[in-house]
Amino acid sequence: MKPYTPVFFRGMRHGLLGAVALPTEPEPVPSDVLDRLHPEERKIASELAGFRQVQWVGGRLAAREAASRLGLGMGALKTDNFGAPKAPRNIAVSLAHKKHLAVALVARSKHGALGVDFELTAPPRIAIAEKVLRPAEMAQVNALTPDRRWISVLIRFSIKEAIYKAIAP
Repeated sequence: MKPYTPVFFRGMRHGLLGAVALPTEPEPVPSDVLDRLHPEERKIASELAGFRQVQWVGGRLAAREAASRLGLGMGALKTDNFGAPKAPRNIAVSLAHKKHLAVALVARSKHGALGVDFELTAPPRIAIAEKVLRPAEMAQVNALTPDRRWISVLIRFSIKEAIYKAIAP
């Protein structure tokens, strides 16, 4: 996959989910890619470096393309004080990214807030269970066979992350 190109777009019940491929190395984002951003986004992106810049730009490109496919014009997608995307009033946006992929869930804001997350299954990081699960959930996970525990933790974590993004201040 060529970096900064759309990988897929899928209409969902709550909006349009889109993904953009990211480069495997934290090289500075090329100027022709930065030119695809809103001028205010370009300014912010130019102040970032490494994978932070790569992922930030990738998320904005995914959101911009999804909004366009929904027929929505999108101004600058800035960042609020908590690091979350701050969309124009008529659009709801949620972003997630990992090393090689950035995704955006976009909808008209009249349909409510959005939250999206995805996680990589490897390598297993089972130690996060104690940080993200309530005692009852931990008991349910521990009742599973060892080969199913990690994916159960990961699914629960991802769901909670998406909900947090939708309802966070």
